Amino acid sequence: MNLNDVFNNLNLGSEYSKIYTCLLEEGMLRVIDIAKHTDLPRTSCYEYLPTLMKLGLVEERQVGKSRFFKATSPDHLIQLVYKKKNEVNYILSSLESKYSELTAIFNKNESAFKVKFFNGERELKELFKIIQRENELYAIGVLKESSKVKDGLFNDAKKLIERTNFVNLEKMSDSSTDGLKLEPNFFRIVNSKIIVLVNLEKNSGILIKEEGFVSNELLIVKKLWALLNN
Repeated sequence: MNLNDVFNNLNLGSEYSKIYTCLLEEGMLRVIDIAKHTDLPRTSCYEYLPTLMKLGLVEERQVGKSRFFKATSPDHLIQLVYKKKNEVNYILSSLESKYSELTAIFNKNESAFKVKFFNGERELKELFKIIQRENELYAIGVLKESSKVKDGLFNDAKKLIERTNFVNLEKMSDSSTDGLKLEPNFFRIVNSKIIVLVNLEKNSGILIKEEGFVSNELLIVKKLWALLNN
């Protein structure tokens, strides 16, 4: 019999489960016998038994000069589980009543940040998901297949770029781009709310929310896009 999951949910380790199950199956035992049946050190048994007795799962019997321990009825264990369930339900109910308030605080802080950094493939894909929720996007940069970029990440970036008005710097002259550096797989995406800088080959990205900076950047990219499409 394995009650580890039950005891873990009661914030008790597997050692408590072993001792309780052993006493339930074997009846009254001395500590030395519990240690033999459970393969636990005798000192550990002495450490765990008081907690089990306090919870009403084990009781002590004195027979002559020897101390014996036995498991109480499983009803006590079920009562503990129900008590835990009621405590969790109370916490859940309390949390649900504060959900709107907590969400408002989270959204306020989430919208308040100015700059956020993303590092690694997993975080970069999270950044792409954030961008996909935006509208009227413009992008500028260079996107080309490279051995330095994983196919899955490149394809995700390509799909993202296809949703934007893309200014491909490779198709523009140096004078048109005002000397912007042509770094492979480096691009920026902008709309009226955000600027995103992405370097696929370094698996990194930056999300910027700063009204004045965003407005100026959007104006520049829009002019380049218009120049490319005239």
